[in-house]
Amino acid sequence: MKLNILISTIDNRILNLKNILQTYDANITYIISHQVTQDLNHELETYIDVLSHRDDVVYGRLPNKGVAKNRNNTLRYLQPSTVSLIVDDDVILCENAFYNVLQAFLENPSADFISFKILDLEDKDFKSYPKVKQWHSLRTLTGIGTTEVAFKSDFVLSNQIRFDERFGPGSDIYPSGEDFIFAMDLYKRKAKMLYIPIPIVKHPHDSTGNDWNSNIVFAKGAVFARVFGYLSVIVDVYFSLKHRKEYKEQFTFYRYLKRMLSGSYDYLSRKCDA
Repeated sequence: MKLNILISTIDNRILNLKNILQTYDANITYIISHQVTQDLNHELETYIDVLSHRDDVVYGRLPNKGVAKNRNNTLRYLQPSTVSLIVDDDVILCENAFYNVLQAFLENPSADFISFKILDLEDKDFKSYPKVKQWHSLRTLTGIGTTEVAFKSDFVLSNQIRFDERFGPGSDIYPSGEDFIFAMDLYKRKAKMLYIPIPIVKHPHDSTGNDWNSNIVFAKGAVFARVFGYLSVIVDVYFSLKHRKEYKEQFTFYRYLKRMLSGSYDYLSRKCDA
C-alpha cells in the first residue's frame, strides 16, 4: 500500500515543507499544490527547483487564492489504489506518523476514511477526542478537520468527490467549512468512516473553526444549509444553543442565531436562483 501526502501551501509558506518532507521512501508521494499570489524570490525559486528534482514529489502551481481550490488541485494528482493523507503546511509530524496511517488502513481494510488525533504544540489533544476506536456517525463528524483525515483514493476518485470551492478560507462567499462539507459528502456516499485515537500531527490553535467573527458565523449557517438543506434551520438553533458559552463575549444568543440563519438563507436562496 502506498501513501499520498496532500499538501496545500501558498507563497513563501512552501518553505515550511522542509519540516514535513522526509527522506525518500518508495511508498510515499508528496503532492504539493502551491498558490502563488506574488513574485517569488530567489530562495523560493531555488527550493521549488529542489522539489521538482525529487522523484517522490508532484508539484502543481495555482495563480489564485482559496483553500478549497488549493486542496482540489492536489486531488487532480491522486494515484489509484493508494491512501491519501491531507497535511497542512504548518504542522509538525508526530513520530512514525506516515507509518501509523498506512498501518491503520492495513489493519482496518473495510475503512474508506480514517480520522486521527491532532495534538497542540504542548502535546495535548487539540480538541476533545473519543478515547477508543469507533465508527463515525453524523454527530462525530461535526467537528472534523481535514488535517486529521486520510482516505482511500479510489473512493474519492470513483465518487468524484471534491472540495466545495464556495467555502473555506480565501473564499469570497463563505470563508469557512470546506473540511466539514468534504467529510459529509463522503458520508452521504456511504463511505465507511473510522476514527482511531492515534496522534499524527501537531498543529497551532489558529483555525477559523474556532473564530466567532460575524463572517465566520454567517459561513457556518451556509455550511449547514449546504449539508442539511432546509433542515439547517433546526441545526442552526441547536448549534447556537450548544456553543453559547463560547461566543457570549461577542454575541447574544439571538444575534448569533440571526447571523447563522442569514447564512443558511443566503445559501438556499443562491441555490434556488441557480
